[in-house]
Amino acid sequence: MKTLEIPYELTVGIADGGGRGHAYANACRRSRLAKKILGFKGGDGWSEGPEDKIVQCFSNIDAADVDKIIVESLNQRVQLLIAGQEIFLANGGADKARDAGMKVLGCSRAAARLESSKVWAKWFFAKYGIPTANFETANSPEEATAIVDYWFLIKKVAALVVKADGLAEGKGVISCFSLAEARAAIRETMVAGPVKKTYPEAGKKVVIEEWIGGPGTREMSSTYFSDGDDLVEMIVGVDHKRRFAEDGKVDEKDNRNTGGMGLYAPDPEYTDDIRRQVRRIAKKIIAGMQKEACPFQGILYLGLMIRNGKVYVLEVNVRFGAPEAQGILALLESDFLELAWAAATGQLALVKPKWKKGKVSVTVTLVTGVYPSPITAEYKGFEITGIEEARALGVEILHAGTKLKDGKFVNNGGRVIDIVAVADTFREAIDLANKAAELIYWQDRDYRKDIGRRALAFAA
Repeated sequence: MKTLEIPYELTVGIADGGGRGHAYANACRRSRLAKKILGFKGGDGWSEGPEDKIVQCFSNIDAADVDKIIVESLNQRVQLLIAGQEIFLANGGADKARDAGMKVLGCSRAAARLESSKVWAKWFFAKYGIPTANFETANSPEEATAIVDYWFLIKKVAALVVKADGLAEGKGVISCFSLAEARAAIRETMVAGPVKKTYPEAGKKVVIEEWIGGPGTREMSSTYFSDGDDLVEMIVGVDHKRRFAEDGKVDEKDNRNTGGMGLYAPDPEYTDDIRRQVRRIAKKIIAGMQKEACPFQGILYLGLMIRNGKVYVLEVNVRFGAPEAQGILALLESDFLELAWAAATGQLALVKPKWKKGKVSVTVTLVTGVYPSPITAEYKGFEITGIEEARALGVEILHAGTKLKDGKFVNNGGRVIDIVAVADTFREAIDLANKAAELIYWQDRDYRKDIGRRALAFAA
């Protein structure tokens, strides 16, 4: 029987600077195989974590600085490079790292089009029979406006979704429930508005698609590790994309999509039938990418909508989501680096992850109040208190947007801290995560207090 071939000691690089990267760093710390852990750019808070293994962070090297990451990785003799942020992959980071002789948990630039271009992804879905919402694409504001006019005035749709083609950190998707909202979304994405201003390249083209939410639907996500041929499914978690609780207290048009406000895992509603449908979709994607001459080797994230028992793909990401990585890796019992190395070296058939038996996790993300609007200077730099008191409760504290200033942590972004609570029941995990969240404070700190509430109705 074949066994996994892997070095006994590994030097690992992580191309990420947020809470997901901190979760990767902690997962590496827990591994028996990690000799040295590097963060590009990492974060000041990454020094805090399990075990005694130090994470060396290069704060002057951003995940988008592919060439600098490759040079420093070679200097540090990195053997395994973990691609956390999508920009690293979209800029060809995995290709260059492989060319330099490193093993990489991350897909090629060509495969990254599944995330870096929603127009290309939709074309791919249509070509390979992957279920998704009906859609059209537009290359100009005028063309996009004509499409939404037709959909609302002639087709009489109840709602539609405008999606920026390129990368926008989860903020380029706008649900529209009237023609006026759709026209405004086009202006915001393609002409002048927060999306156009912050991500000017993302909205040069847009996808306009049927809104398939509403009664009888729910969103979920599924994550797979792939070595180009084989797939290994992670525990399934439920992300909370909307900025505020969906309880009717905030108008739908004001409840913007975010990169993620929290997560609970595993998903108690994930039936065997849904699992079979999702795996069939994942296999179609892997097979399709092989036919497109860009085999998918890395992490495949599927953003899904369940509608009357049928699974539709809303989006594909080519890396672990955040806060999915935070909440799911906290439940991993087996060695993370064995799994990562197997995916990076074509040996995935030889590993099977083991999960903490009978445990669940709830992740609550603390944000600066104006998030997901741009976090300008006047909203940054406020001292964060209560971190140690929260950690004393037994939760994992992951730094997403913090910075050390005069020896104290201050907020330095939109999503600032992830709190991960692991417990025997969802009730216990929810209470623990929220108790910890109450202890951590800075000016204008906010978080959703309903993370995991839905699970209570379904969990045994």
